[in-house]
Amino acid sequence: MRAATVSVVHSDPVRAGRDAAAEMLSELGSVPEQVLLFVSSRLDPTEVLAGFTSRLPANVQIAGCSSFAEINSEEGLDQSVTAMGITGLSCTTLKVDSMMPDSRQAGRSIGAQAKELEASLLITFPDGMQGNTAEYIRGIQDILGAEFPIVGGVAAEHLAFQRTNEFYNREVLTGGAVAVAIRGAVTLGTSARSGFQPVGGLRTITKVEGQHLILELDGQPALRIYKDFLGDTPANPQMVGIQFPLLLVFDVAGSHMTSDDRVHVVRVVRSLDEEKGGLLLGGEVAVGMQVRLTRTVKDDLLRGAVEAVEEACKKVPRPDVAFIFGCAGRKLLLGPHYQQEMAGAFARLGREVPKVGFYTYGELSPVHNVTIYHDETFTIALVKA
Repeated sequence: MRAATVSVVHSDPVRAGRDAAAEMLSELGSVPEQVLLFVSSRLDPTEVLAGFTSRLPANVQIAGCSSFAEINSEEGLDQSVTAMGITGLSCTTLKVDSMMPDSRQAGRSIGAQAKELEASLLITFPDGMQGNTAEYIRGIQDILGAEFPIVGGVAAEHLAFQRTNEFYNREVLTGGAVAVAIRGAVTLGTSARSGFQPVGGLRTITKVEGQHLILELDGQPALRIYKDFLGDTPANPQMVGIQFPLLLVFDVAGSHMTSDDRVHVVRVVRSLDEEKGGLLLGGEVAVGMQVRLTRTVKDDLLRGAVEAVEEACKKVPRPDVAFIFGCAGRKLLLGPHYQQEMAGAFARLGREVPKVGFYTYGELSPVHNVTIYHDETFTIALVKA
């Protein structure tokens, strides 16, 4: 297996795509069988793809999506076209045109395609604005099994929350999902760390509306508890739920549990519902789930990324490639320090390991071998073929 990653920053989307393809071919030294493509949402996706594919044979497979920021082998970038070309790895690109109206069925469709190919690993990029990512993952697991390895990130854009895109070969989708099914024996090492620190004890969700709005914690109005916790802390109303997300408690099988001695998974508070006194989360919630409030500082976030890489490297000490998916919310919190996150993580990997990824609207990574949806988490997947 060989891989090479390039990035091009240019205001002309056709030229950016064309130059990225040319540089990728030069760096790789051959035509890739598979490309992972991540494109700033500030660039027209159709024009980028037209320029990119103009330099490639028709049989080159492409999978990717729009992004908040892009990650190559050296750093994180804004407003780039970033592509990794791969040879010597048996891959097939898959798609579903829509995550709606049934995201679980969309996942089953991807799972069925992967099963027919006898895939051993799935890298997937579902839409960031349509559908239910958690249900999409469950649908894949319905077909392939709970512990089938799935990694990836949710397509993103620059916080307009209007439209994200997915790339499937020569086609630009919106509202769908794409995946790369990898066949054959591969060694995979994954890790997911956030750096958010739990504060106080467990609280039980006692009343919800729909799948995302927490109305009560421990029988008390959720919004009041959250505001009491914030106190006089200065907070940008647009950022408060990113700065102070909740931690949901999961067990080793990915189910929500009542024990404090379990895995904590980050969930962003998308908005404060003043009228209903509730907290609107990006992920699903239900009565009986347990949560913790959080605080963090930049050093904790930076340390979380380093710890994730160190954990993955223990599993795969000499990987052929690294796939990195970090949350747009982390980049917002870190500001210019997000480059420190990349520098710290990459120092543990070494310059010789090809890397690619993007800043997402949600990350997909295993917890105790079961893939789940994460918010504001640094995730890494190391692969050796």
